[in-house]
Amino acid sequence: MDFSSLLVSPTELLQGPYISLLAGLLNFFLGVVALNRNSASTINRIYAMAAFSIALWGSADFMERTSQTAMQALVWERVSSIGYILAPLLQCAFGLYFVGVNSITRKTILGVFGLFSFFAFLLIWNSNLIYSGAHQYSWGFTGRAGELFIFLTALLFIEMGLVAFVYFKTALTTKEISKRKQAITLFIGAMLPVTIGLYTDGILPIFHSSVIEFGALATTLNTLFIAVAIVRFGFLGIGIEVAAPFVLGTLADSVFITNTDGRIVYANMAAQKMAKAEENAILSKQIRDFLPELPAGAFSKFFNSESIFSNQKKEKISVRVLLQRIADISTGIKGNVVTLQDLTEIKKLQEVEAVSRAEAEATRHGTELVESAGEGILSVDKDGRINLWNAAMTKLTGYSVEEVLGKSLKEGLHLVDKSRLAFDIYGEVLSKVFILKKSVNLSFVDGFFLLDKNDARIAVEITASPLLHANGNIYGAVIVVSDETREFKADRIKSEFVSIASHQLRTPLSTIKWFSEMMSRGDVGELNKSQQAFVDDILSSVERVINTVNMLLNVSRIEQETLAVVPEITDLIKLVGVIIEEAKLDMEQKNLNISFDVKDNFPLIKLDPRLIRFVLENLIQNAIRYSFRDGNIAITMEKDKEFVKISVVDHGYGIPKDEQSRIFQKFFRASNAQAIIQDGTGLGLFIAKSAIELSGGTIWFVSEKDKGTTFSFTIPLEGSRPKDGFKQLS
Repeated sequence: MDFSSLLVSPTELLQGPYISLLAGLLNFFLGVVALNRNSASTINRIYAMAAFSIALWGSADFMERTSQTAMQALVWERVSSIGYILAPLLQCAFGLYFVGVNSITRKTILGVFGLFSFFAFLLIWNSNLIYSGAHQYSWGFTGRAGELFIFLTALLFIEMGLVAFVYFKTALTTKEISKRKQAITLFIGAMLPVTIGLYTDGILPIFHSSVIEFGALATTLNTLFIAVAIVRFGFLGIGIEVAAPFVLGTLADSVFITNTDGRIVYANMAAQKMAKAEENAILSKQIRDFLPELPAGAFSKFFNSESIFSNQKKEKISVRVLLQRIADISTGIKGNVVTLQDLTEIKKLQEVEAVSRAEAEATRHGTELVESAGEGILSVDKDGRINLWNAAMTKLTGYSVEEVLGKSLKEGLHLVDKSRLAFDIYGEVLSKVFILKKSVNLSFVDGFFLLDKNDARIAVEITASPLLHANGNIYGAVIVVSDETREFKADRIKSEFVSIASHQLRTPLSTIKWFSEMMSRGDVGELNKSQQAFVDDILSSVERVINTVNMLLNVSRIEQETLAVVPEITDLIKLVGVIIEEAKLDMEQKNLNISFDVKDNFPLIKLDPRLIRFVLENLIQNAIRYSFRDGNIAITMEKDKEFVKISVVDHGYGIPKDEQSRIFQKFFRASNAQAIIQDGTGLGLFIAKSAIELSGGTIWFVSEKDKGTTFSFTIPLEGSRPKDGFKQLS
């Protein structure tokens, strides 16, 4: 067989398709080697992609030059464009990554080049502006330059020129000798395709012939120089880190491999994440840059201890360090494998476990304390379902834990008012606790009682408080129930004593008043001015004492539930008008203006006029007494479908916020009221509240210190229900 036809001269070798085929095969081999050494490394993958792009370029160029027709050659020229456009772009990415250009700048530069590269693809595949056809030489076909061929040439030269520039700058600025040598080698490699390309395109006419095509070969030389740089100086997975298997890249623990000088030559993905830096920013750094507290002798022996890892952002991370000496099998170069276990989550879990143990212990002690407490204690969730019920609650109510646990609050805690009407503790108390996030208190003093399992009424004091998470969110409430039976009995005895004493006082007081009136009228002889003044003082004092006695009697009747309610057909508008007229003298003394606004037409209502008169007189007199001089008082009267609402508004001293919860308690007077007017029993509002509730209505107020108070109450339009009793309101 004659092989002479396959032989080619050196000139034919340079001019013909074989040099492109050789370049393609060589680059394919370099790409495979790079991936085989360390496919987990980003920079190795970039290098391999660049090599494969040149392999595609060279292979397609070989097919182009061996084509039978110009049309076939032009198709293969377009295929090869994929390789020769991608190769400089990827080599540019390699260079920017190698020298440590920051991520944003790198992505911006590559994004711009990528956009121009895509535009070049479009022009090559969809027009004749870059290649206008194919030219045939004696050794084969090659593309004919079009009108915009200079655009493609400029793009490729700018990319490779930028790469050469960053290598050159790194060689000048880096203080690391090994990295400087790498940068110089890479700079020379980058300049080769630029210089040769300028020659082959006729821009740099070293020779006068431009028919020799060195493109694929020149870029191959660049990849060879990169390979020399990384093999010679132990970088990018082709040095000591060959000892690290591929699996290191997927380990959850951080793994660094260093050379004998302690410089990092490999960092897996977990290590990069812990360091908060890309691979190119980690490689060639000292491991002590990240582990500053590592002992001096750590590298001389097997080391296993806790330490502190300092990442690129200077954040401190608690780690366990496992350090082992290794040797590269092929070269015998010794180094170290440094494995780091992040202890952050473990420390947190240990802290959580310690807190959980402490909480469990505290819960156990707390449960024991709650269970042994003398007062009744229960707790509920936000839906009002009982989840705690101590022994004292069982003793107080007769309901066992099994009977109430998981049930609604009203099924375990039956509260009633003085008339034994059910009281909604969830709606009236717990809703306020959840909204206001503060404790709410009520007791038999407010007229509320607990019914036990046998329906017996028990005097209690109840305090409901919110249960809060650490973030301030409410998850339930705790309710403390105190048995106030003894206090209630003592209060009853006191009320009975007050009632008896008041009754006993009424007779002598009436006698004193009768004789004083006789003396004042002159029935026992004419008095001089001095005597008349003394008698008038006696009458005034007696009136005040009688009024106090009547108040005490009313309180006694209310507490002993002997106060009668006797409804009559009453004209409310006329009643209010009469009371206003009676108060005119007091208003004139302080120069007060009063208005009475009736917003609707009102029917006659069946109610106890004594009770309502007392309430209106008390509220209007309080408005007069605690208003500033030259002020205004407004009385409004309106109705809805079921109730009449009457409000008394003043712009006076108001009630301090911290004292407002006690304003309806007997004998209580606000501190600023006592400072203004010393005279007063503190019984008026207690009686007024009881009178309104006995009439089937409600009473409330809104007040702000030094700005005024608005008292409002309602009465059912259908009227009040009668109630049997020994006496009416005095």
